[in-house]
Amino acid sequence: MNKRKQYTGEEKIVILRKHLLEGIAVSDVCDEYGLQPTVGRETRQKERGVGRVAGGVRRPKKSTWGALKEVWVPREIRDQVVDVVEKWSEKTGMDVGQMIEWLGIGTSKYYDWKQRYGQENHHNAPTPRPFWLEDWEKEEIIAFYVEHPDE
Repeated sequence: MNKRKQYTGEEKIVILRKHLLEGIAVSDVCDEYGLQPTVGRETRQKERGVGRVAGGVRRPKKSTWGALKEVWVPREIRDQVVDVVEKWSEKTGMDVGQMIEWLGIGTSKYYDWKQRYGQENHHNAPTPRPFWLEDWEKEEIIAFYVEHPDE
C-alpha cells in the first residue's frame, strides 16, 4: 500500500512560495515534491480563487465570512479578516495586496479596517442622549397643554 506523505504547515508554505512567489512551474514543483499532477491543478484553481492549494491548505475564511463588498461588516469579522491577512502575510512572506485581492475587498477598505481594528461600527444617525425627552414625556407635555392652553 502506497502511503502519502503528510506535509507540515511549514512545508506547505515552502511549496506554495516556490510556485506563487518564485514563479516555478506547477509541474516542476509537483515533480520536486513527488506530488500528483492533480495537486498542481488544485494549485492553479487556487490562483483563480477556487478549491484547495497543494497539500490541502485552504483559502482564508472567505466562505465563512460571506460577502465583504458593499455590505456593513460587523467588527468581529473585520478584525478576523485583518488578523488572517496579517498572520499569513507574515508566515508566507506574501504581499498583503495579493491576499486582499483574493478576498475580494478593496485595499482602501482593508487599510481602513486595519486602522479601526477593535473599534465598534458607528452609524450616522444621532446617538440618543440622556437629557433627550422620552416619547411618554412628550405625550405628557402635550396632554398638559391641551388641558391648560393658557399656561
